[in-house]
Amino acid sequence: MIDKVSMEDTTFTILPYKFEAGTPNVEGSIGLAKAVDFLQQIGMNNIAQHDNELTQYALEKMKKLDFFRDLWPKNNLQSSIISFNVKGIHPHDVAHLLNEIAGVAIRSGHHCAQPMMTELGVRSTCRVSFYIYNQNEDIDILIEGLKKSLGVVKIGIEDLYSDIILDYAKNSKYRKEIPASKKAEGKNLSCGDEITIFVKVDKGKIVEASYLGHGCIISQASAAMMCEIIEGKPLKRQKRS
Repeated sequence: MIDKVSMEDTTFTILPYKFEAGTPNVEGSIGLAKAVDFLQQIGMNNIAQHDNELTQYALEKMKKLDFFRDLWPKNNLQSSIISFNVKGIHPHDVAHLLNEIAGVAIRSGHHCAQPMMTELGVRSTCRVSFYIYNQNEDIDILIEGLKKSLGVVKIGIEDLYSDIILDYAKNSKYRKEIPASKKAEGKNLSCGDEITIFVKVDKGKIVEASYLGHGCIISQASAAMMCEIIEGKPLKRQKRS
């Protein structure tokens, strides 16, 4: 529900009334009904059986990979979704590598399940999922992509990231904790990356900057670049930026 509308601006009424008016989601309702018809034609039991067979096929393949850390339930309830990590590679980088190398899209992050991440002792995981549109061949492509991803990391990931990003992430002189006048913590709520920036201030100027934290290569490189940019600059100007 609107409060006032003009050619230049729109204001809305107070909650909850601002959300109560407007055209209902008619097309969404029609689309949902068609989706239900489609699933019923296939049969929900058939879908469940297909999902379970795919999951078991994937688990058997994954168990043979020695670079895996399995994070899935050890019971018969496992179906459609598999969480895992690859030893030595951040989940974000695994997802990026699979996309670049194999054309496979997976999810990486904390999956809105941070208490579970804490219980597992990790900050984030990789996650794959299957449905009626997947076949065993898709899982084979995933497995081969994971093997190639590990090979890229062992040889070098120069083909994945530019030299400048790799240099900042791997060889940064800024990755350390300094006696700081101020510090700021940054978190990526969608994936669990955490970076703390430390700055030493003298006479209103940032004389030294550094960072520590956990994250993928892009996250580490970004923190290092930030430290380089703000070092030697007036503190007030950086606050405005």
